[in-house]
Amino acid sequence: MVGMVGVEEIVSRLRSLRNEKNIGGMARFGITFKAEVLGVPKPVLRRMAREIGRDTELALELWETNIHEARILATMIADPEEFGEEHARKRVGDVDNWDLSDQLAMNLLWRTSYARELAEEFCRSDREYTARVEYVVIATIVRKTDNPDEELLLKFQN
Repeated sequence: MVGMVGVEEIVSRLRSLRNEKNIGGMARFGITFKAEVLGVPKPVLRRMAREIGRDTELALELWETNIHEARILATMIADPEEFGEEHARKRVGDVDNWDLSDQLAMNLLWRTSYARELAEEFCRSDREYTARVEYVVIATIVRKTDNPDEELLLKFQN
């Protein structure tokens, strides 16, 4: 995606990749949207993310477009070291479907220095997708780290 560094160019590219069949498939898997949805496959988003590289400011701008795939792309390009807790809380508060919840947790939040603390906070939420973020963060930490913190796991066993 050489030359595609701005939100407008990225959104234009995403819209050019709109796939009605994929949108229908997402609905069959129970993914409902308040945001605009384009049906761009995850492998395409991952390729775009590799071409863009880490860019937290761009990620924050992409999130604000209210386009589902732009938000997922944002989770792929945000730098976990630059992505502050206030950004995390706001984005988790915006999540309205399991696909975005899982992508936010697996692509970004588990890598942050504050992942465990937020997981503890989120697990007390009565919002379905906020609590789901917590479970996916913990599951990803366990899956991706060599020595998961046993104390952490015990906190979330119930």
